[in-house]
Amino acid sequence: MKKSVRRCKFHNLLFGAAFFATLLFLTAVSALPAHAAENLLDPGEDLVVVIDPGHGGENLGTEEGKRLEKEMTLITAQALADELRQFEGITVYLTRTEDVDLSLEDRAQFAKDVGADFLFSIHYNASLNHNLYGSEVWVPLSSPYNAYGFQFGQIQMESMKEMGLYLRGIKTRTGQTGEDYYGILRFSTALGVPSALIEHAHVDQPEDAALLETEDQLRAFGVADAHSIARYFGLRSEALGLDYTGEAGHYAEAEKNGIQKLTLEDTTDPEHLQLSFSSANYTAGKAGIQVVAADRDGMLLYYDYSMDGGQTFSALMKWPEADPTTGSYKQSFYLDLDFGKIRDPEVIVRVYNQYDRVKESETFTFTQSFGEEPTDPSDVPPGKEDANGPEQEKPDQVPDKPQGSTDPAANDAQADGADAGAQSADTADADAAEAAGQETYDNLSGAEVPGQETDADASPKGPTLPQAPRMGTMRFFPLFHAFAAFFCFSVSFSADCLRCLVWPGL
Repeated sequence: MKKSVRRCKFHNLLFGAAFFATLLFLTAVSALPAHAAENLLDPGEDLVVVIDPGHGGENLGTEEGKRLEKEMTLITAQALADELRQFEGITVYLTRTEDVDLSLEDRAQFAKDVGADFLFSIHYNASLNHNLYGSEVWVPLSSPYNAYGFQFGQIQMESMKEMGLYLRGIKTRTGQTGEDYYGILRFSTALGVPSALIEHAHVDQPEDAALLETEDQLRAFGVADAHSIARYFGLRSEALGLDYTGEAGHYAEAEKNGIQKLTLEDTTDPEHLQLSFSSANYTAGKAGIQVVAADRDGMLLYYDYSMDGGQTFSALMKWPEADPTTGSYKQSFYLDLDFGKIRDPEVIVRVYNQYDRVKESETFTFTQSFGEEPTDPSDVPPGKEDANGPEQEKPDQVPDKPQGSTDPAANDAQADGADAGAQSADTADADAAEAAGQETYDNLSGAEVPGQETDADASPKGPTLPQAPRMGTMRFFPLFHAFAAFFCFSVSFSADCLRCLVWPGL
């Protein structure tokens, strides 16, 4: 009997060890990146990369910053090339090393002539109203070049986030002919050269401009780009003590023969925007408003608000939990407002999607003036006296968006009016900008919406929301694996102990 008990204890110890080992293994596996795939582009052994400093000569690029864009891109591109040449197994060329005129077609042809495996076009940005900020990557419309650019763009976005930039995403833009709007992408694709256009930051917006004030800062962007490229191709550098050869298998998932959903152009305004009463402190002049919004064809990136009926607006604010690398964002949040001396505020909120298209809310008013005691206790719901109270749970989640076509022809058919739909003032390499140096687009401030008085004590019901895109992967697997492993261990433990008790001689 003692042998049986000892054997039972041994079995328990054995199964316990197996349980914890299994738990650790499954948790580690489930903690891998949600998107993990091989690099779809295989350049072979002799890797050739072309770096294209945007603009040059009479094509100045944007003139909004302390320097001309053509000067900034050359500084960044030269630093990029210098850093990238320290990696092994790569040959790096620049389309220009001086301030010279060079057509977009000639740049692409140069890349083709040297046998480039990839062309990276370097740019900086500006916007019509000087209010946009963040970094973005433009990629080709057609496959497989869209997939190549998308996988690189995901890595580049991560680098730009580490540099302190807000992310605007990896995007496509259709020209009037149905082809790529940006000439450098269009000509490169026609010659069979994979390409991507990097808009690092906005030179005319204080948050971004603070990162672009010195040549050292511009060179730092080039170094970051070089590491993004090295990671994308899985390079190593003994001189720098860096080894990215282990990156294989950790690329974003992409469909080689299709257009990636996250890059699909959104040519429509956000569909839904609703404001509802949350809280009010009339004597202190503060209030809280719940903002609920959704865009079925893309994602929301910014918002701003007015407290004087649209005469003035705040600076663009970052949309809560917006992540262009997954296409996810928060559909509801609480906006705390301090009206100061404004007694009868008229609140308007505008929301901006990833392509800077705008939807404006109806005017939201309150049932009484601020700066005095509430005349009706119902104006201040229980537990809502302080507008700066804890954030509440958002309302019902919004259903999955239609994913759109992966057929470039279908995307072309939806691109009418896209050229008038952008708010960015720097066209990078658009053909029109090549002649003029810079192009401005129509400013989309959204359609005028008549004001509508809202009862402050009315409970927000509102319409059922369309589901915003949720392309990320929910991470519930570690918990699931833990329960599964524990269940298996419990069954094994119980069965073994029962055997020891019933058949102690075994």
